[in-house]
Amino acid sequence: MASRSSDFYRTRAALSSPNHPSRLERWIRQALEADPALTDEQAVRAGELLRREHYASMARLSAQVRRRPREADPAPVDEEAVRAARLRLAAQVRTEVLTAPERA
Repeated sequence: MASRSSDFYRTRAALSSPNHPSRLERWIRQALEADPALTDEQAVRAGELLRREHYASMARLSAQVRRRPREADPAPVDEEAVRAARLRLAAQVRTEVLTAPERA
């Protein structure tokens, strides 16, 4: 069993990782991978929107699991529907970023 101090350092290392979901750099990188033509400001805005949507979807999934009866079998995940939803989200974020007025 790991000691409490080693758990602390593993958690600290995970939180400081550039790929941790709480890090904005992760989401900016994903936005730029989806659309390399974004400016820096647009990439930051798209990253913020992607991160916000990620946490909103995690909250929805958490609520869905809590509502599901404990004795029922888990519902099968439709991978194609998940992929289609992600593509729609990426297109929506790209549209919002590109059509948003520039901040002064």
